[in-house]
Amino acid sequence: MNQPLWSGIWVIFDVTADLILLFDFILCFFKRISGTDGIYIYDYKMISKKYVKTFFFYTDLISMIPLDYVLLIIDLKLGMWIRMIRCVRAVRINQYFSQFESEVEIIPITAIQILRYVFYFFIATHCLACGWYIIVMTDPVQTVQVWTQKSTIIQDKSIPGAMSRYIRGFMWVLTSMTGYGGSSPVTISQCVFSQACNIVGVALVILVVGAVGNILESSNQEKSKRKQKLDSLKQYMTYRKIPETIRGKIERYYHFVWKARSGWDETLVLEDLPWYLQSEIYLSMNAELIEKVDLFKVEGANKTFITSMVMALRPQVVLPGTKIVKKGEIGREMYFILKGYVQVVTEDPEPKVLATLDAGKFFGEISVIMDQTRMASVRAGTYCDLYVLTKESLKQIEEDFPLPVQKIREKAIERLNANKK
Repeated sequence: MNQPLWSGIWVIFDVTADLILLFDFILCFFKRISGTDGIYIYDYKMISKKYVKTFFFYTDLISMIPLDYVLLIIDLKLGMWIRMIRCVRAVRINQYFSQFESEVEIIPITAIQILRYVFYFFIATHCLACGWYIIVMTDPVQTVQVWTQKSTIIQDKSIPGAMSRYIRGFMWVLTSMTGYGGSSPVTISQCVFSQACNIVGVALVILVVGAVGNILESSNQEKSKRKQKLDSLKQYMTYRKIPETIRGKIERYYHFVWKARSGWDETLVLEDLPWYLQSEIYLSMNAELIEKVDLFKVEGANKTFITSMVMALRPQVVLPGTKIVKKGEIGREMYFILKGYVQVVTEDPEPKVLATLDAGKFFGEISVIMDQTRMASVRAGTYCDLYVLTKESLKQIEEDFPLPVQKIREKAIERLNANKK
């Protein structure tokens, strides 16, 4: 590999980096921002006015001045030094990571937080490696050879000059920062730089290791709580001599809830939010269910009624094969299927499947509305996410919305008559 090729690669890299910075600079005039009242602003004129008044606008603008391209034509070395003006954009690094953490959902927050501190460590090492490079280029060769303990540091031709020195500089700084390398500084600049590497290295190791440790500890605490809860439950079931079949179902239930919802209880997660925000969340989460279920489309079913209905729903997870309702029992709940499917079955020794209901369907409403016993048995065909509406909740809703509840009752009567036929 020859020097011109390396130069061409660095030119491509520099131009690509500059284009990315330019794109980000332009995007800042159109990217939504949060107003003082917490509401997002999408008007690009208001966004532009607010952006030009921020500190970041000036740092971004300074970093975009293409003075280095002009100076590269006049004086190559001077142009390379002027390129360091791009470094002022580094003040945005923390902001970039915060935005990435809040807007990217496919990557776990823990992984992003660890990546943030690893990136900080890499940037610090890179900057110190550049400082090492400068000292190697400016100090006498004899002192450099003693300091770096590498007599071939400048004469090595396996990789062209600049890249070779940078790679060796990065390695030297990394070993010095982590305490695995040694040096014998000769000049004052080498002595100061070596001490700076040691101090920065100790500080970064403490910061990164401590931060990553806290992140992992926080993650492990959740796993520990889950294990303690499951262990306590196992001890209780052993003490009460619960059959193995039931114990297996309970353990599978907890494992599924933890895997599907990370152990969250939706009602507890949202309980601190004001009612109007909770209602918006429930309406958003159940938009597809509301669209599919005809009970939400009866006469008089306005937005307030629908909001009251979805706010009264309570989530429930059901394991495959579990009987959700049993024929002949008293019904106190009706169910809406969010995920999975259920089967309407007979009570024979070998149950026959009479019907299958999937996401968007509901069942159990006849017993709740008509005050009758269950007319059929229903079991889960797979892991099911259900929403439950109790008889008491429906009565409370009826007090405020008698017309739509009456229409729901009429629909239940129609289904009852259809089933009898």
